[in-house]
Amino acid sequence: MGLLEIALNTISQNISSFEVYSAIAIFMFLNTVIFTPPSEIMGIVIGIIALSGKVNIFLAIGIASIANLIGMVPLYYIGRYRSNHTKVKWKKGIFKSLAIQAEKIEAAYEEQGKHVVLILRNVPFIRALCSYPAGKIRMPFGTFLKYSFVGTVIWLTIWISLGYFLGKIALLYHWQISLGIGIIAFIVLKLLFRKLDISKVEN
Repeated sequence: MGLLEIALNTISQNISSFEVYSAIAIFMFLNTVIFTPPSEIMGIVIGIIALSGKVNIFLAIGIASIANLIGMVPLYYIGRYRSNHTKVKWKKGIFKSLAIQAEKIEAAYEEQGKHVVLILRNVPFIRALCSYPAGKIRMPFGTFLKYSFVGTVIWLTIWISLGYFLGKIALLYHWQISLGIGIIAFIVLKLLFRKLDISKVEN
């Protein structure tokens, strides 16, 4: 029995479906509010957990997408509020790089149209910054929600499905994967120790 199978059995025996769905909702909400944990990693984890039998993969996609969408709403309205306070400077301290990216997104909305929301919701990192500029240019709320939801469903379906199928592969070939990881770890450690030995000789 591989480590993944042990982990899935532990989840199946000790955690209820309600707790799993609640955790999915909380973490996916936080993903859009504070940009962490990464939705890509969460999607893969959700897909793998679905193999435990505690999670229906389609329901998980739905809950994750809705929670992600709800997290976008506060940032959208913060953007709308800021559009009435244009004297506030964008670029401050550690937020400078985020501000620059958000301004680029804002320009894309104005130049290429509202459908850009759907596209950007499927671009890593950038997807987390889409809400604020949409509010700032006063994109209609219904339009923002529609395109954001469709884009989010596509994004999460890809990553959750990937996690599900990677998990299946890991369960079928767990000993081959463990052997491969062991060989790679051995090679890396051997190279590391060789480098340390060379450094000692040179010193």
